[in-house]
Amino acid sequence: MDVKANADVAAGFDKEDRVKVVAEWLSKQDWPAGTRVQFSGSDDDEKETQAFLPKAGAAALFIMFLILVTQFNSFFQAIITLMTVVLAVAGVLIGMTVTGQKFSMIMTGTGVVALAGIVVNNAIVLIDTFNRMRSDGATTKDAAIKTAAQRLRPILLTTLTTIAGLIPMATQVNLNFFEQTISVGGITSIWWVQLSTAIIFGLAFSTILTLVLIPVLLVFPTNLAALFTSRRGKDAVDELRAKLRRTRRAANDDYQDGKNYPALPEAAE
Repeated sequence: MDVKANADVAAGFDKEDRVKVVAEWLSKQDWPAGTRVQFSGSDDDEKETQAFLPKAGAAALFIMFLILVTQFNSFFQAIITLMTVVLAVAGVLIGMTVTGQKFSMIMTGTGVVALAGIVVNNAIVLIDTFNRMRSDGATTKDAAIKTAAQRLRPILLTTLTTIAGLIPMATQVNLNFFEQTISVGGITSIWWVQLSTAIIFGLAFSTILTLVLIPVLLVFPTNLAALFTSRRGKDAVDELRAKLRRTRRAANDDYQDGKNYPALPEAAE
């Protein structure tokens, strides 16, 4: 025998919290053998989405990685580009905290997957411009500085226009141009709040950090190589000076022992 019970969450209560309370209460009850309790509806859909979205996100990142490696011919630059996705996720979490929203696996998770395809565009533009300037003969430092300066305006404009287009959705403002009316809230508008909030905060946070971190990381290998090269050069000079000192002491000892060798001058410091 199957028994179904429908229930709606009262105003002021969270659906996920109520489901946890009911599930905890059901687990403490003494049910007859063979009794099985299952939550369906939105809770069942959320579990399916929770199982699907991580796989979809991992597959999307892997495909993007292959495309970026083919495009840039560099694992390092491909990893730098995908790093913007991590920054976007951090921005999403900050946005959820600031607005007091909970992380919804369906809408917020969908927003994170959508961000993975949006935020990498800024990094691609920066790295492509950097590579083009390097091929024209610019030094690594000059290429990074010019890239950040030239692409600052277009990246900020595209980011601001995207955020501006999502603000009405995040604030539940409905603009009806045909009837020339503006309404706030609605039956379905609340569904899109978490998705739009995730994209707004993730895109804004990742864009700001991308404009700073990408040029810095592009110069990092060159600076690291120069650091080790200068250190090896300094070690070679120190070793040469030590050899000159040992040779000078040996020659002076031979001279003092009666061997007719002129004393060597002091090694240059």
